[in-house]
Amino acid sequence: MEMLNPKNLPDILLTDLAMPEMNGYETIKAVKEKFPAIKIITISVFNSDEMIWKIIKCGAQGFVSKSDDPINLKRAVLQMMHTGYYFSDRTATNFIKQTTTEGTYTLKHQFTDQEIEFLRFCCTNKTYKEIAKDMDISDRQVEYLRNNLFERFNAASRTDLALNAIKKGLVV
Repeated sequence: MEMLNPKNLPDILLTDLAMPEMNGYETIKAVKEKFPAIKIITISVFNSDEMIWKIIKCGAQGFVSKSDDPINLKRAVLQMMHTGYYFSDRTATNFIKQTTTEGTYTLKHQFTDQEIEFLRFCCTNKTYKEIAKDMDISDRQVEYLRNNLFERFNAASRTDLALNAIKKGLVV
C-alpha cells in the first residue's frame, strides 16, 4: 500500500492471498477502497469456489491459479486490460457449476474436496506436518486451510473444528 503512488498508479495489481502482515483479502479491500480504478488479479495455489467468491466480493476482477500454465498470467493481464476481468475457463466453469446446481446443493458443496479431506484428518491424532505430508501439500497450505476453516466454522481449536465437521455431517 505504501508503494502505491497516487500520481503514478498501476492499471493492474497482482496479489497473492497468503502474505505476511496483510493477507490478500485485506489487501484487495484496502486497494479498492483507496484506489478503486486499479484492477486486481489474485494469484494463489488455493482455488476453491468460496475463495473465488470471497475475492470477488473484496473487489478482485481476476484470478490465476499458481498451478495453471504460466502463459495464463499473460492472458489474464491482456484480457484484464481489454475487458476488465479474467477467470480461467476451468475456474469459471467450476464456480458456475457449484453456484447454479439446483436441487442438489448441500452443505458439502460449500467445501472443496481438499477441505473435506483436511477436515477428516482433523478428526485424527495426526500432526499438521503429517497431514501436509499425507495430503501432499505444503505446511503453508495446511495453515491456510486450518485458518480458513477455523474462520468459517467460528472454531477456536482443532477439536472444535472436528466436532463441527462431524455434527454437520461433513465427515463420518
